[in-house]
Amino acid sequence: MATLERNCRMCQVCSESWPHKSLRILPCKHISCIECLYQLQGAYLVECAVCHKDAVVPGRDVDNFPVYKATFKHQKNLIKVKKSSCPCKLSYKCYITNEGLYSISTKDLRTILFKPSFDGFILPICLNKEISDFAITDNYIYAVENSTGKILSSTKPFEGEINLRLYSSNRVNSLKAIEDENGDSCIIGFLECRNKCLFIHKSIYRWSSLNCKSIECILPNGNPIIKTCDNKFVILDKLKGKPLNELKCKGLSQVCNFSPHGILLAQTSFDKYRKYYEDNEYQYRYTDADDDMDQNEEYGISNKIIKMELFLYDYNFKLIRKLNDFKRAKLIGTAKNGNICLLFVNGKMKTYEWK
Repeated sequence: MATLERNCRMCQVCSESWPHKSLRILPCKHISCIECLYQLQGAYLVECAVCHKDAVVPGRDVDNFPVYKATFKHQKNLIKVKKSSCPCKLSYKCYITNEGLYSISTKDLRTILFKPSFDGFILPICLNKEISDFAITDNYIYAVENSTGKILSSTKPFEGEINLRLYSSNRVNSLKAIEDENGDSCIIGFLECRNKCLFIHKSIYRWSSLNCKSIECILPNGNPIIKTCDNKFVILDKLKGKPLNELKCKGLSQVCNFSPHGILLAQTSFDKYRKYYEDNEYQYRYTDADDDMDQNEEYGISNKIIKMELFLYDYNFKLIRKLNDFKRAKLIGTAKNGNICLLFVNGKMKTYEWK
């Protein structure tokens, strides 16, 4: 807990901070996370753990106390920090990190293209096996073997050829990976033919879940986010796979971890009227853009994108604010240093910081 005047964002009882916890403001102006308030709640009153004053619980539910929303005086807008041509016409499966952009070469699945610090040159990195997807963490690279779907890994730094070795015999089509706050490896894999995701924690297979449409990201505490077949983003518990929070998807959208600020949601709108030449004149017909997207062959991004909206949510899927609109762009990903990488229809890649 802390006072509003000092604008502290940490609960003194459990030492968890916003936005990892949903915080509430008591009448005494002290702040507590909702989980600790439930433990302190009596039949009608709750005692503040700082000043020990009793507060009447609105509607007998501590969730009805006013929500604390932290202010970011030093972070107000997305500021473009770098701009460069995109290597995506030579690659797919891009992955952004603090050190730069990694992607798989379309010409050779045994080659990863590395663009350090988003500078102009591209550095090829050779692999000992063909891969179809990959994720790079602080200490490792994890990859999906193209022929078998098994999970491979290798340690950093990458010197010359990356020697990938078997990490897990579980078969997947794609994966996401991080080292969590404790330094433990967390991997979530997706098996498209079964709409199934599986979770591996500290090299041990923990659980699997059906009704999965895609895997989105893994939060700093190790909890993964998936998109379900009924179009919901769901945060799952890393130990048991149980749903913790969910958010209804609107249109074509994706989420990324944007630590320490929260969860970044990108919502993309498409032009659903297509242009046809018929009877010596141009005509427009309505079509379902989500199922019939014209792809720019060079850059792998739809020419029919109208705009992309970026929203910031806390780690309980509570909306904090809308960040920005972008025309004809899609989200590549976010890095741990807070950079956001976007790809535009013209093939230009831009990196932004939230300042």
